[in-house]
Amino acid sequence: MSFSGTTMRLTDKSLLSELIVPVLIGLLAFLLMLVGNTLYQLLDRMFQDKWPVGYVARVLLFNIPTVLVRTLPIAAAVGASLATSRLARDGELTALRASGVSLRRVFAPLAVVGLALSATGIYLFERVVPWAWQEQRDVQKILTNLPENVIESATTIEIDSYVFSFARAEGKKAPDGQKTFVVYDATVLERTTGAPPRISNAARGEYRAQQFTFNDVVVHAFHPNGTADYNLTARTEEISVILEKQKGYGFVGDDQLENLPSEELLKRAREERDPKRAVVYEVKRWGKLGLPLMCLPLALFAVPLAIRFARAGTFAALMLALVIVFLAILALTGAEVIALNRWVPPLPAALLPATLFTVGALTFLRKLE
Repeated sequence: MSFSGTTMRLTDKSLLSELIVPVLIGLLAFLLMLVGNTLYQLLDRMFQDKWPVGYVARVLLFNIPTVLVRTLPIAAAVGASLATSRLARDGELTALRASGVSLRRVFAPLAVVGLALSATGIYLFERVVPWAWQEQRDVQKILTNLPENVIESATTIEIDSYVFSFARAEGKKAPDGQKTFVVYDATVLERTTGAPPRISNAARGEYRAQQFTFNDVVVHAFHPNGTADYNLTARTEEISVILEKQKGYGFVGDDQLENLPSEELLKRAREERDPKRAVVYEVKRWGKLGLPLMCLPLALFAVPLAIRFARAGTFAALMLALVIVFLAILALTGAEVIALNRWVPPLPAALLPATLFTVGALTFLRKLE
């Protein structure tokens, strides 16, 4: 006995409907958990500084796309595991296989769901997340008053060709009413195209009227190959920068780079004079592709495991999905490490986890046939 084309189409629709509900449930559950974690991090400041609820709600709203792209692969694994476990327990998979339908054909609709989730994740990561993440940061600037005191709120500020770092900073009002800042144990890195990098150290400095003035400065200059060019001391050093345009949160840490657009990461990689830093930008750039592409592999990988342990019930299917997600996190982290160490180029490293999980899933499915 074999299924007709019409029957298979009905079976495909039935499987799609079976998949969509647990995928949506998994997506909503983990989305609420991660957004809730963001709210938890804000609660202390919210009650202490009496933040308006409307502004906090905007922070959480703009946080959704950033969290969503990380939730899609989890939802794919959970949805595929729960749906497969239910079909196996109720004997529907046994009936289909007895009719001569291969497992790979049965779960062909899963590829549609996985590819759709991957495409959604890529689009969100590239087009929506950079905008939403910046909007979230802008709202947080308002809540924490960062536009007015960027120096007091950060120990590292990157602007123009300079990187300012200091151990402590404090603001004060000048006699003319203008606000100034005093910084202590300051280090200034200056990177200029065509010139050796310079590092200045000062025990104390002051920022006023768009200008830093450092006292008792020691300047070290280096050749591009890392050898010293010259060292000198100066009573004062003045640097003109407009910190006001930073509006706080001027420095983007490595853990936040993937929220930037690919064009920005590519630009930073090309302009970076330090090869190691350039690799970081490239790894983060291609990581924006590698993470969403895990949706289909994780869904496929969940299928044979869910079939194998179907009798253990729904809870076991959920635990299996979480184990798969944990393994995926390890694989993605490992791929990033080998790329950062330049053992493998960034693009192949980003695609490696998805490739391994896909091959593993297809191998397990073939053994179950």
